[in-house]
Amino acid sequence: MSHFVQYIPIGVLGVCCGFLVHRLSLFALARGSLKRRHVASYFIEGVGAVPGILIVIQRDSGDFPSSNLLTMLWPMAAYILPYAAARIGTQVVSARRGHRRENALPFEHWFALLRSDPEAAGAYITNLFKHLESQRRRVRQPNIGQVHAVSTEQLVELRGVRGALLEAHASDPLLREALKTLDAQIDRITAESAQLAAHSS
Repeated sequence: MSHFVQYIPIGVLGVCCGFLVHRLSLFALARGSLKRRHVASYFIEGVGAVPGILIVIQRDSGDFPSSNLLTMLWPMAAYILPYAAARIGTQVVSARRGHRRENALPFEHWFALLRSDPEAAGAYITNLFKHLESQRRRVRQPNIGQVHAVSTEQLVELRGVRGALLEAHASDPLLREALKTLDAQIDRITAESAQLAAHSS
C-alpha cells in the first residue's frame, strides 16, 4: 500500500497540470494569428509533459524504488493518466459550454432587441418559437417517440439558454420578462410532450 501512496502527489500534480494547460491553451488560442495560436497551443501541450519527464529522471536518480522496467514506468503513468483525464474532462466541459453559447446566440439577439426595439423582439421570438414547433411537427406523424426525443432536446436547450441568460444578465431589469417568455415556452413544450405520450399509450 505504501508503495502506491508515494504516487498520489504525482497524480495530483498531473490533474493540476492538466487544468493549467487547459487554461493556458484557451489564453493562447484567443490571441495572435491562426498559425501563431496553433504553435502556442502545441507548445503549451508539450510543456505539460515536462513534469512527467522530470519525475522519470528523478526516479532514475534513485528517489523511486524500482527493480524492472514496469516499476520504472509507474511514476510516468501516475502523472500521465490523471493529466490525460483532466485534459479530456476540460475539453468535454468546454465543448458543452460552446454548444450552450451557440444555442444561446439567437436568444441573446432577442434579449438585445428587448431593450432597443420591443416590437421587433416580440416578432423575432415568435418566429424562433415557430421554428422550434415546425421541427416537432416535422416528425410528429412518423414516430411519436422521435417527437418526444426532439421535444426533450429542445427543452434541454431552452433550459440551458435560460441559465445562460440568467448568468449573463442577472442584474438586468429586462431579465424577468425574458425568463417569463422562456418559461411559458418550456411549459408549452412540456405539456405538448405529455399530451402526445398520453395519446400514444
